[in-house]
Amino acid sequence: MNKHTESPWRWDRQRDQIVAANGSVICKIATGEDRAEEDANARLIEASPDLLTACLGLVKAADLMMGPGAIKFSLDLARAAIAKAERSGQ
Repeated sequence: MNKHTESPWRWDRQRDQIVAANGSVICKIATGEDRAEEDANARLIEASPDLLTACLGLVKAADLMMGPGAIKFSLDLARAAIAKAERSGQ
């Protein structure tokens, strides 16, 4: 599997695009009648690398059965990624 573009990804609302840590444009966000929905989609895309990291952590913790501490840490990562995806526009 190829690696995704370096994170963190950042939402540039003025240009309606998601930008990677290296400055490359990941995608442009379509604008139209429902700006609130587009903003929510942009936040979800922005959070994608964090969501992947959180999910990988959960799977690893479950696979290794490392105990409640490791699972709590992974769940905290997942909660933080979800919060990033759901936060209000900047």
